[in-house]
Amino acid sequence: MGRGTRNLLLGCGLLIAVLCVCGIGVALLGSQFLGDALAFFSEAVQPYDIAGRPLPANAQANVILPPTVGAYSRLSYGPAAGGGLQAIYSGNDRQVFVTAVQYSSAGQAQARVAQISEETRGSAQMRTTVTGLDPSFVRAIAADGRARMAWSHGPFFFDVQTDSEAALDEFMTNFPY
Repeated sequence: MGRGTRNLLLGCGLLIAVLCVCGIGVALLGSQFLGDALAFFSEAVQPYDIAGRPLPANAQANVILPPTVGAYSRLSYGPAAGGGLQAIYSGNDRQVFVTAVQYSSAGQAQARVAQISEETRGSAQMRTTVTGLDPSFVRAIAADGRARMAWSHGPFFFDVQTDSEAALDEFMTNFPY
């Protein structure tokens, strides 16, 4: 083997070693950066800290749809058309409509959120959605001001609808689940 070939092979070997070391360093730094970016993205996108909220102890009306939520009082409740329970809350000259369902699996609750995500696709002026994860959620604000937040947490599904984003924010800030 000639001196030129040996130097070329040595140079290529050295280059490969440097690239490997640099690649590992970039991967480690990148994973830290990516982890930080994903954590920031999750916190920035996930409204109302729904992942940090507890799950209801059960699906009984007084538990899953509490009598009061901040300034809002429950006016009525009963069975929802598609299963689960629904309630009407009133406060600050606004009404809030809530549906709560306990499905047999988290996947079923997530599928319901995905369905609402599709329903709101064309009608929402502003929409944030994450589906297929726990929690899954859709937060949608229509051009006329109507606001909706639907989310799953474990096997539980919630759908909150009202006529203003401010009412949605106030209600959701105080809703326990």
